[in-house]
Amino acid sequence: MAVEPLTETIVVSDAAPEVPPAEPARSRRSILGAGLAGLAGLVLGSLGRPAPTDAAAGGSLVMGASNSAGMTNTDLATNSTGTALYVHQN
Repeated sequence: MAVEPLTETIVVSDAAPEVPPAEPARSRRSILGAGLAGLAGLVLGSLGRPAPTDAAAGGSLVMGASNSAGMTNTDLATNSTGTALYVHQN
């Protein structure tokens, strides 16, 4: 009995799995526009906020800053016999 040679073809596939299409690259104009929109949002957001205040009547005295209490006076009192406030300027 004679042996017949194999006639089957073996197919090897190296095809990669399907990958979804990549997003198109963003243009410089769209990146600059997004940056300017973010900057405008920061500026406009800060306009709605009140500015911080320092040394209001009854508040702390801040050294090196303008301390205005409006029409009231700032008093400094002590019960000791020593100096209550010593100011020295070079």
